[in-house]
Amino acid sequence: MQINNNPQCPQPKSTSFGMAVKITKEGADYLRRQSPKTLEKLSAIGEEMKDYKHWDLLVTDKSYVAKPREFLKSGYKDYITVDDSYISPHSRSLNLNTVYSDFANKGTKATIVIDDLKEGEAAEIAQRIKAEDHLGRFAEAIRLLEQKSAKEAAQKAYEEAEKAKISGMVDDLVSKFGIDTEV
Repeated sequence: MQINNNPQCPQPKSTSFGMAVKITKEGADYLRRQSPKTLEKLSAIGEEMKDYKHWDLLVTDKSYVAKPREFLKSGYKDYITVDDSYISPHSRSLNLNTVYSDFANKGTKATIVIDDLKEGEAAEIAQRIKAEDHLGRFAEAIRLLEQKSAKEAAQKAYEEAEKAKISGMVDDLVSKFGIDTEV
């Protein structure tokens, strides 16, 4: 872990050392109003999420926010809040009904589709989420978003590796046989 103490660099508003749970200064005040049970649960969720690469659970002055780590690459333009009635299961997919919480898109509704689930898995996940409290539902949503983003990143890496492999094969063929400039 590297910590940059350069005084010319702007200091972040939240505590961030690569962990998937991040707390803003105002979020610490929000947490002071929570029960010990909620704080213990958040600690356990933070331990579980410490290796997440694509999504963070951000604690703000009002509640929790799902924050994509790389806005442009993930396709998400904003932080996302999740409504308690946010889940719509279908046979092999799940819709997360969300609202953008910050920046220019604040208040705009967005539906995130979690697809390629096994038959019946969407209904099982929806039931599990509905049995959770607000923090638990939010953590489950971030788990689903992390899994979706990880799957997309793996697919993209595979496609890039295939392109590189083909490009290398073409370069090899060109070096062996040259390019016919007479055609």
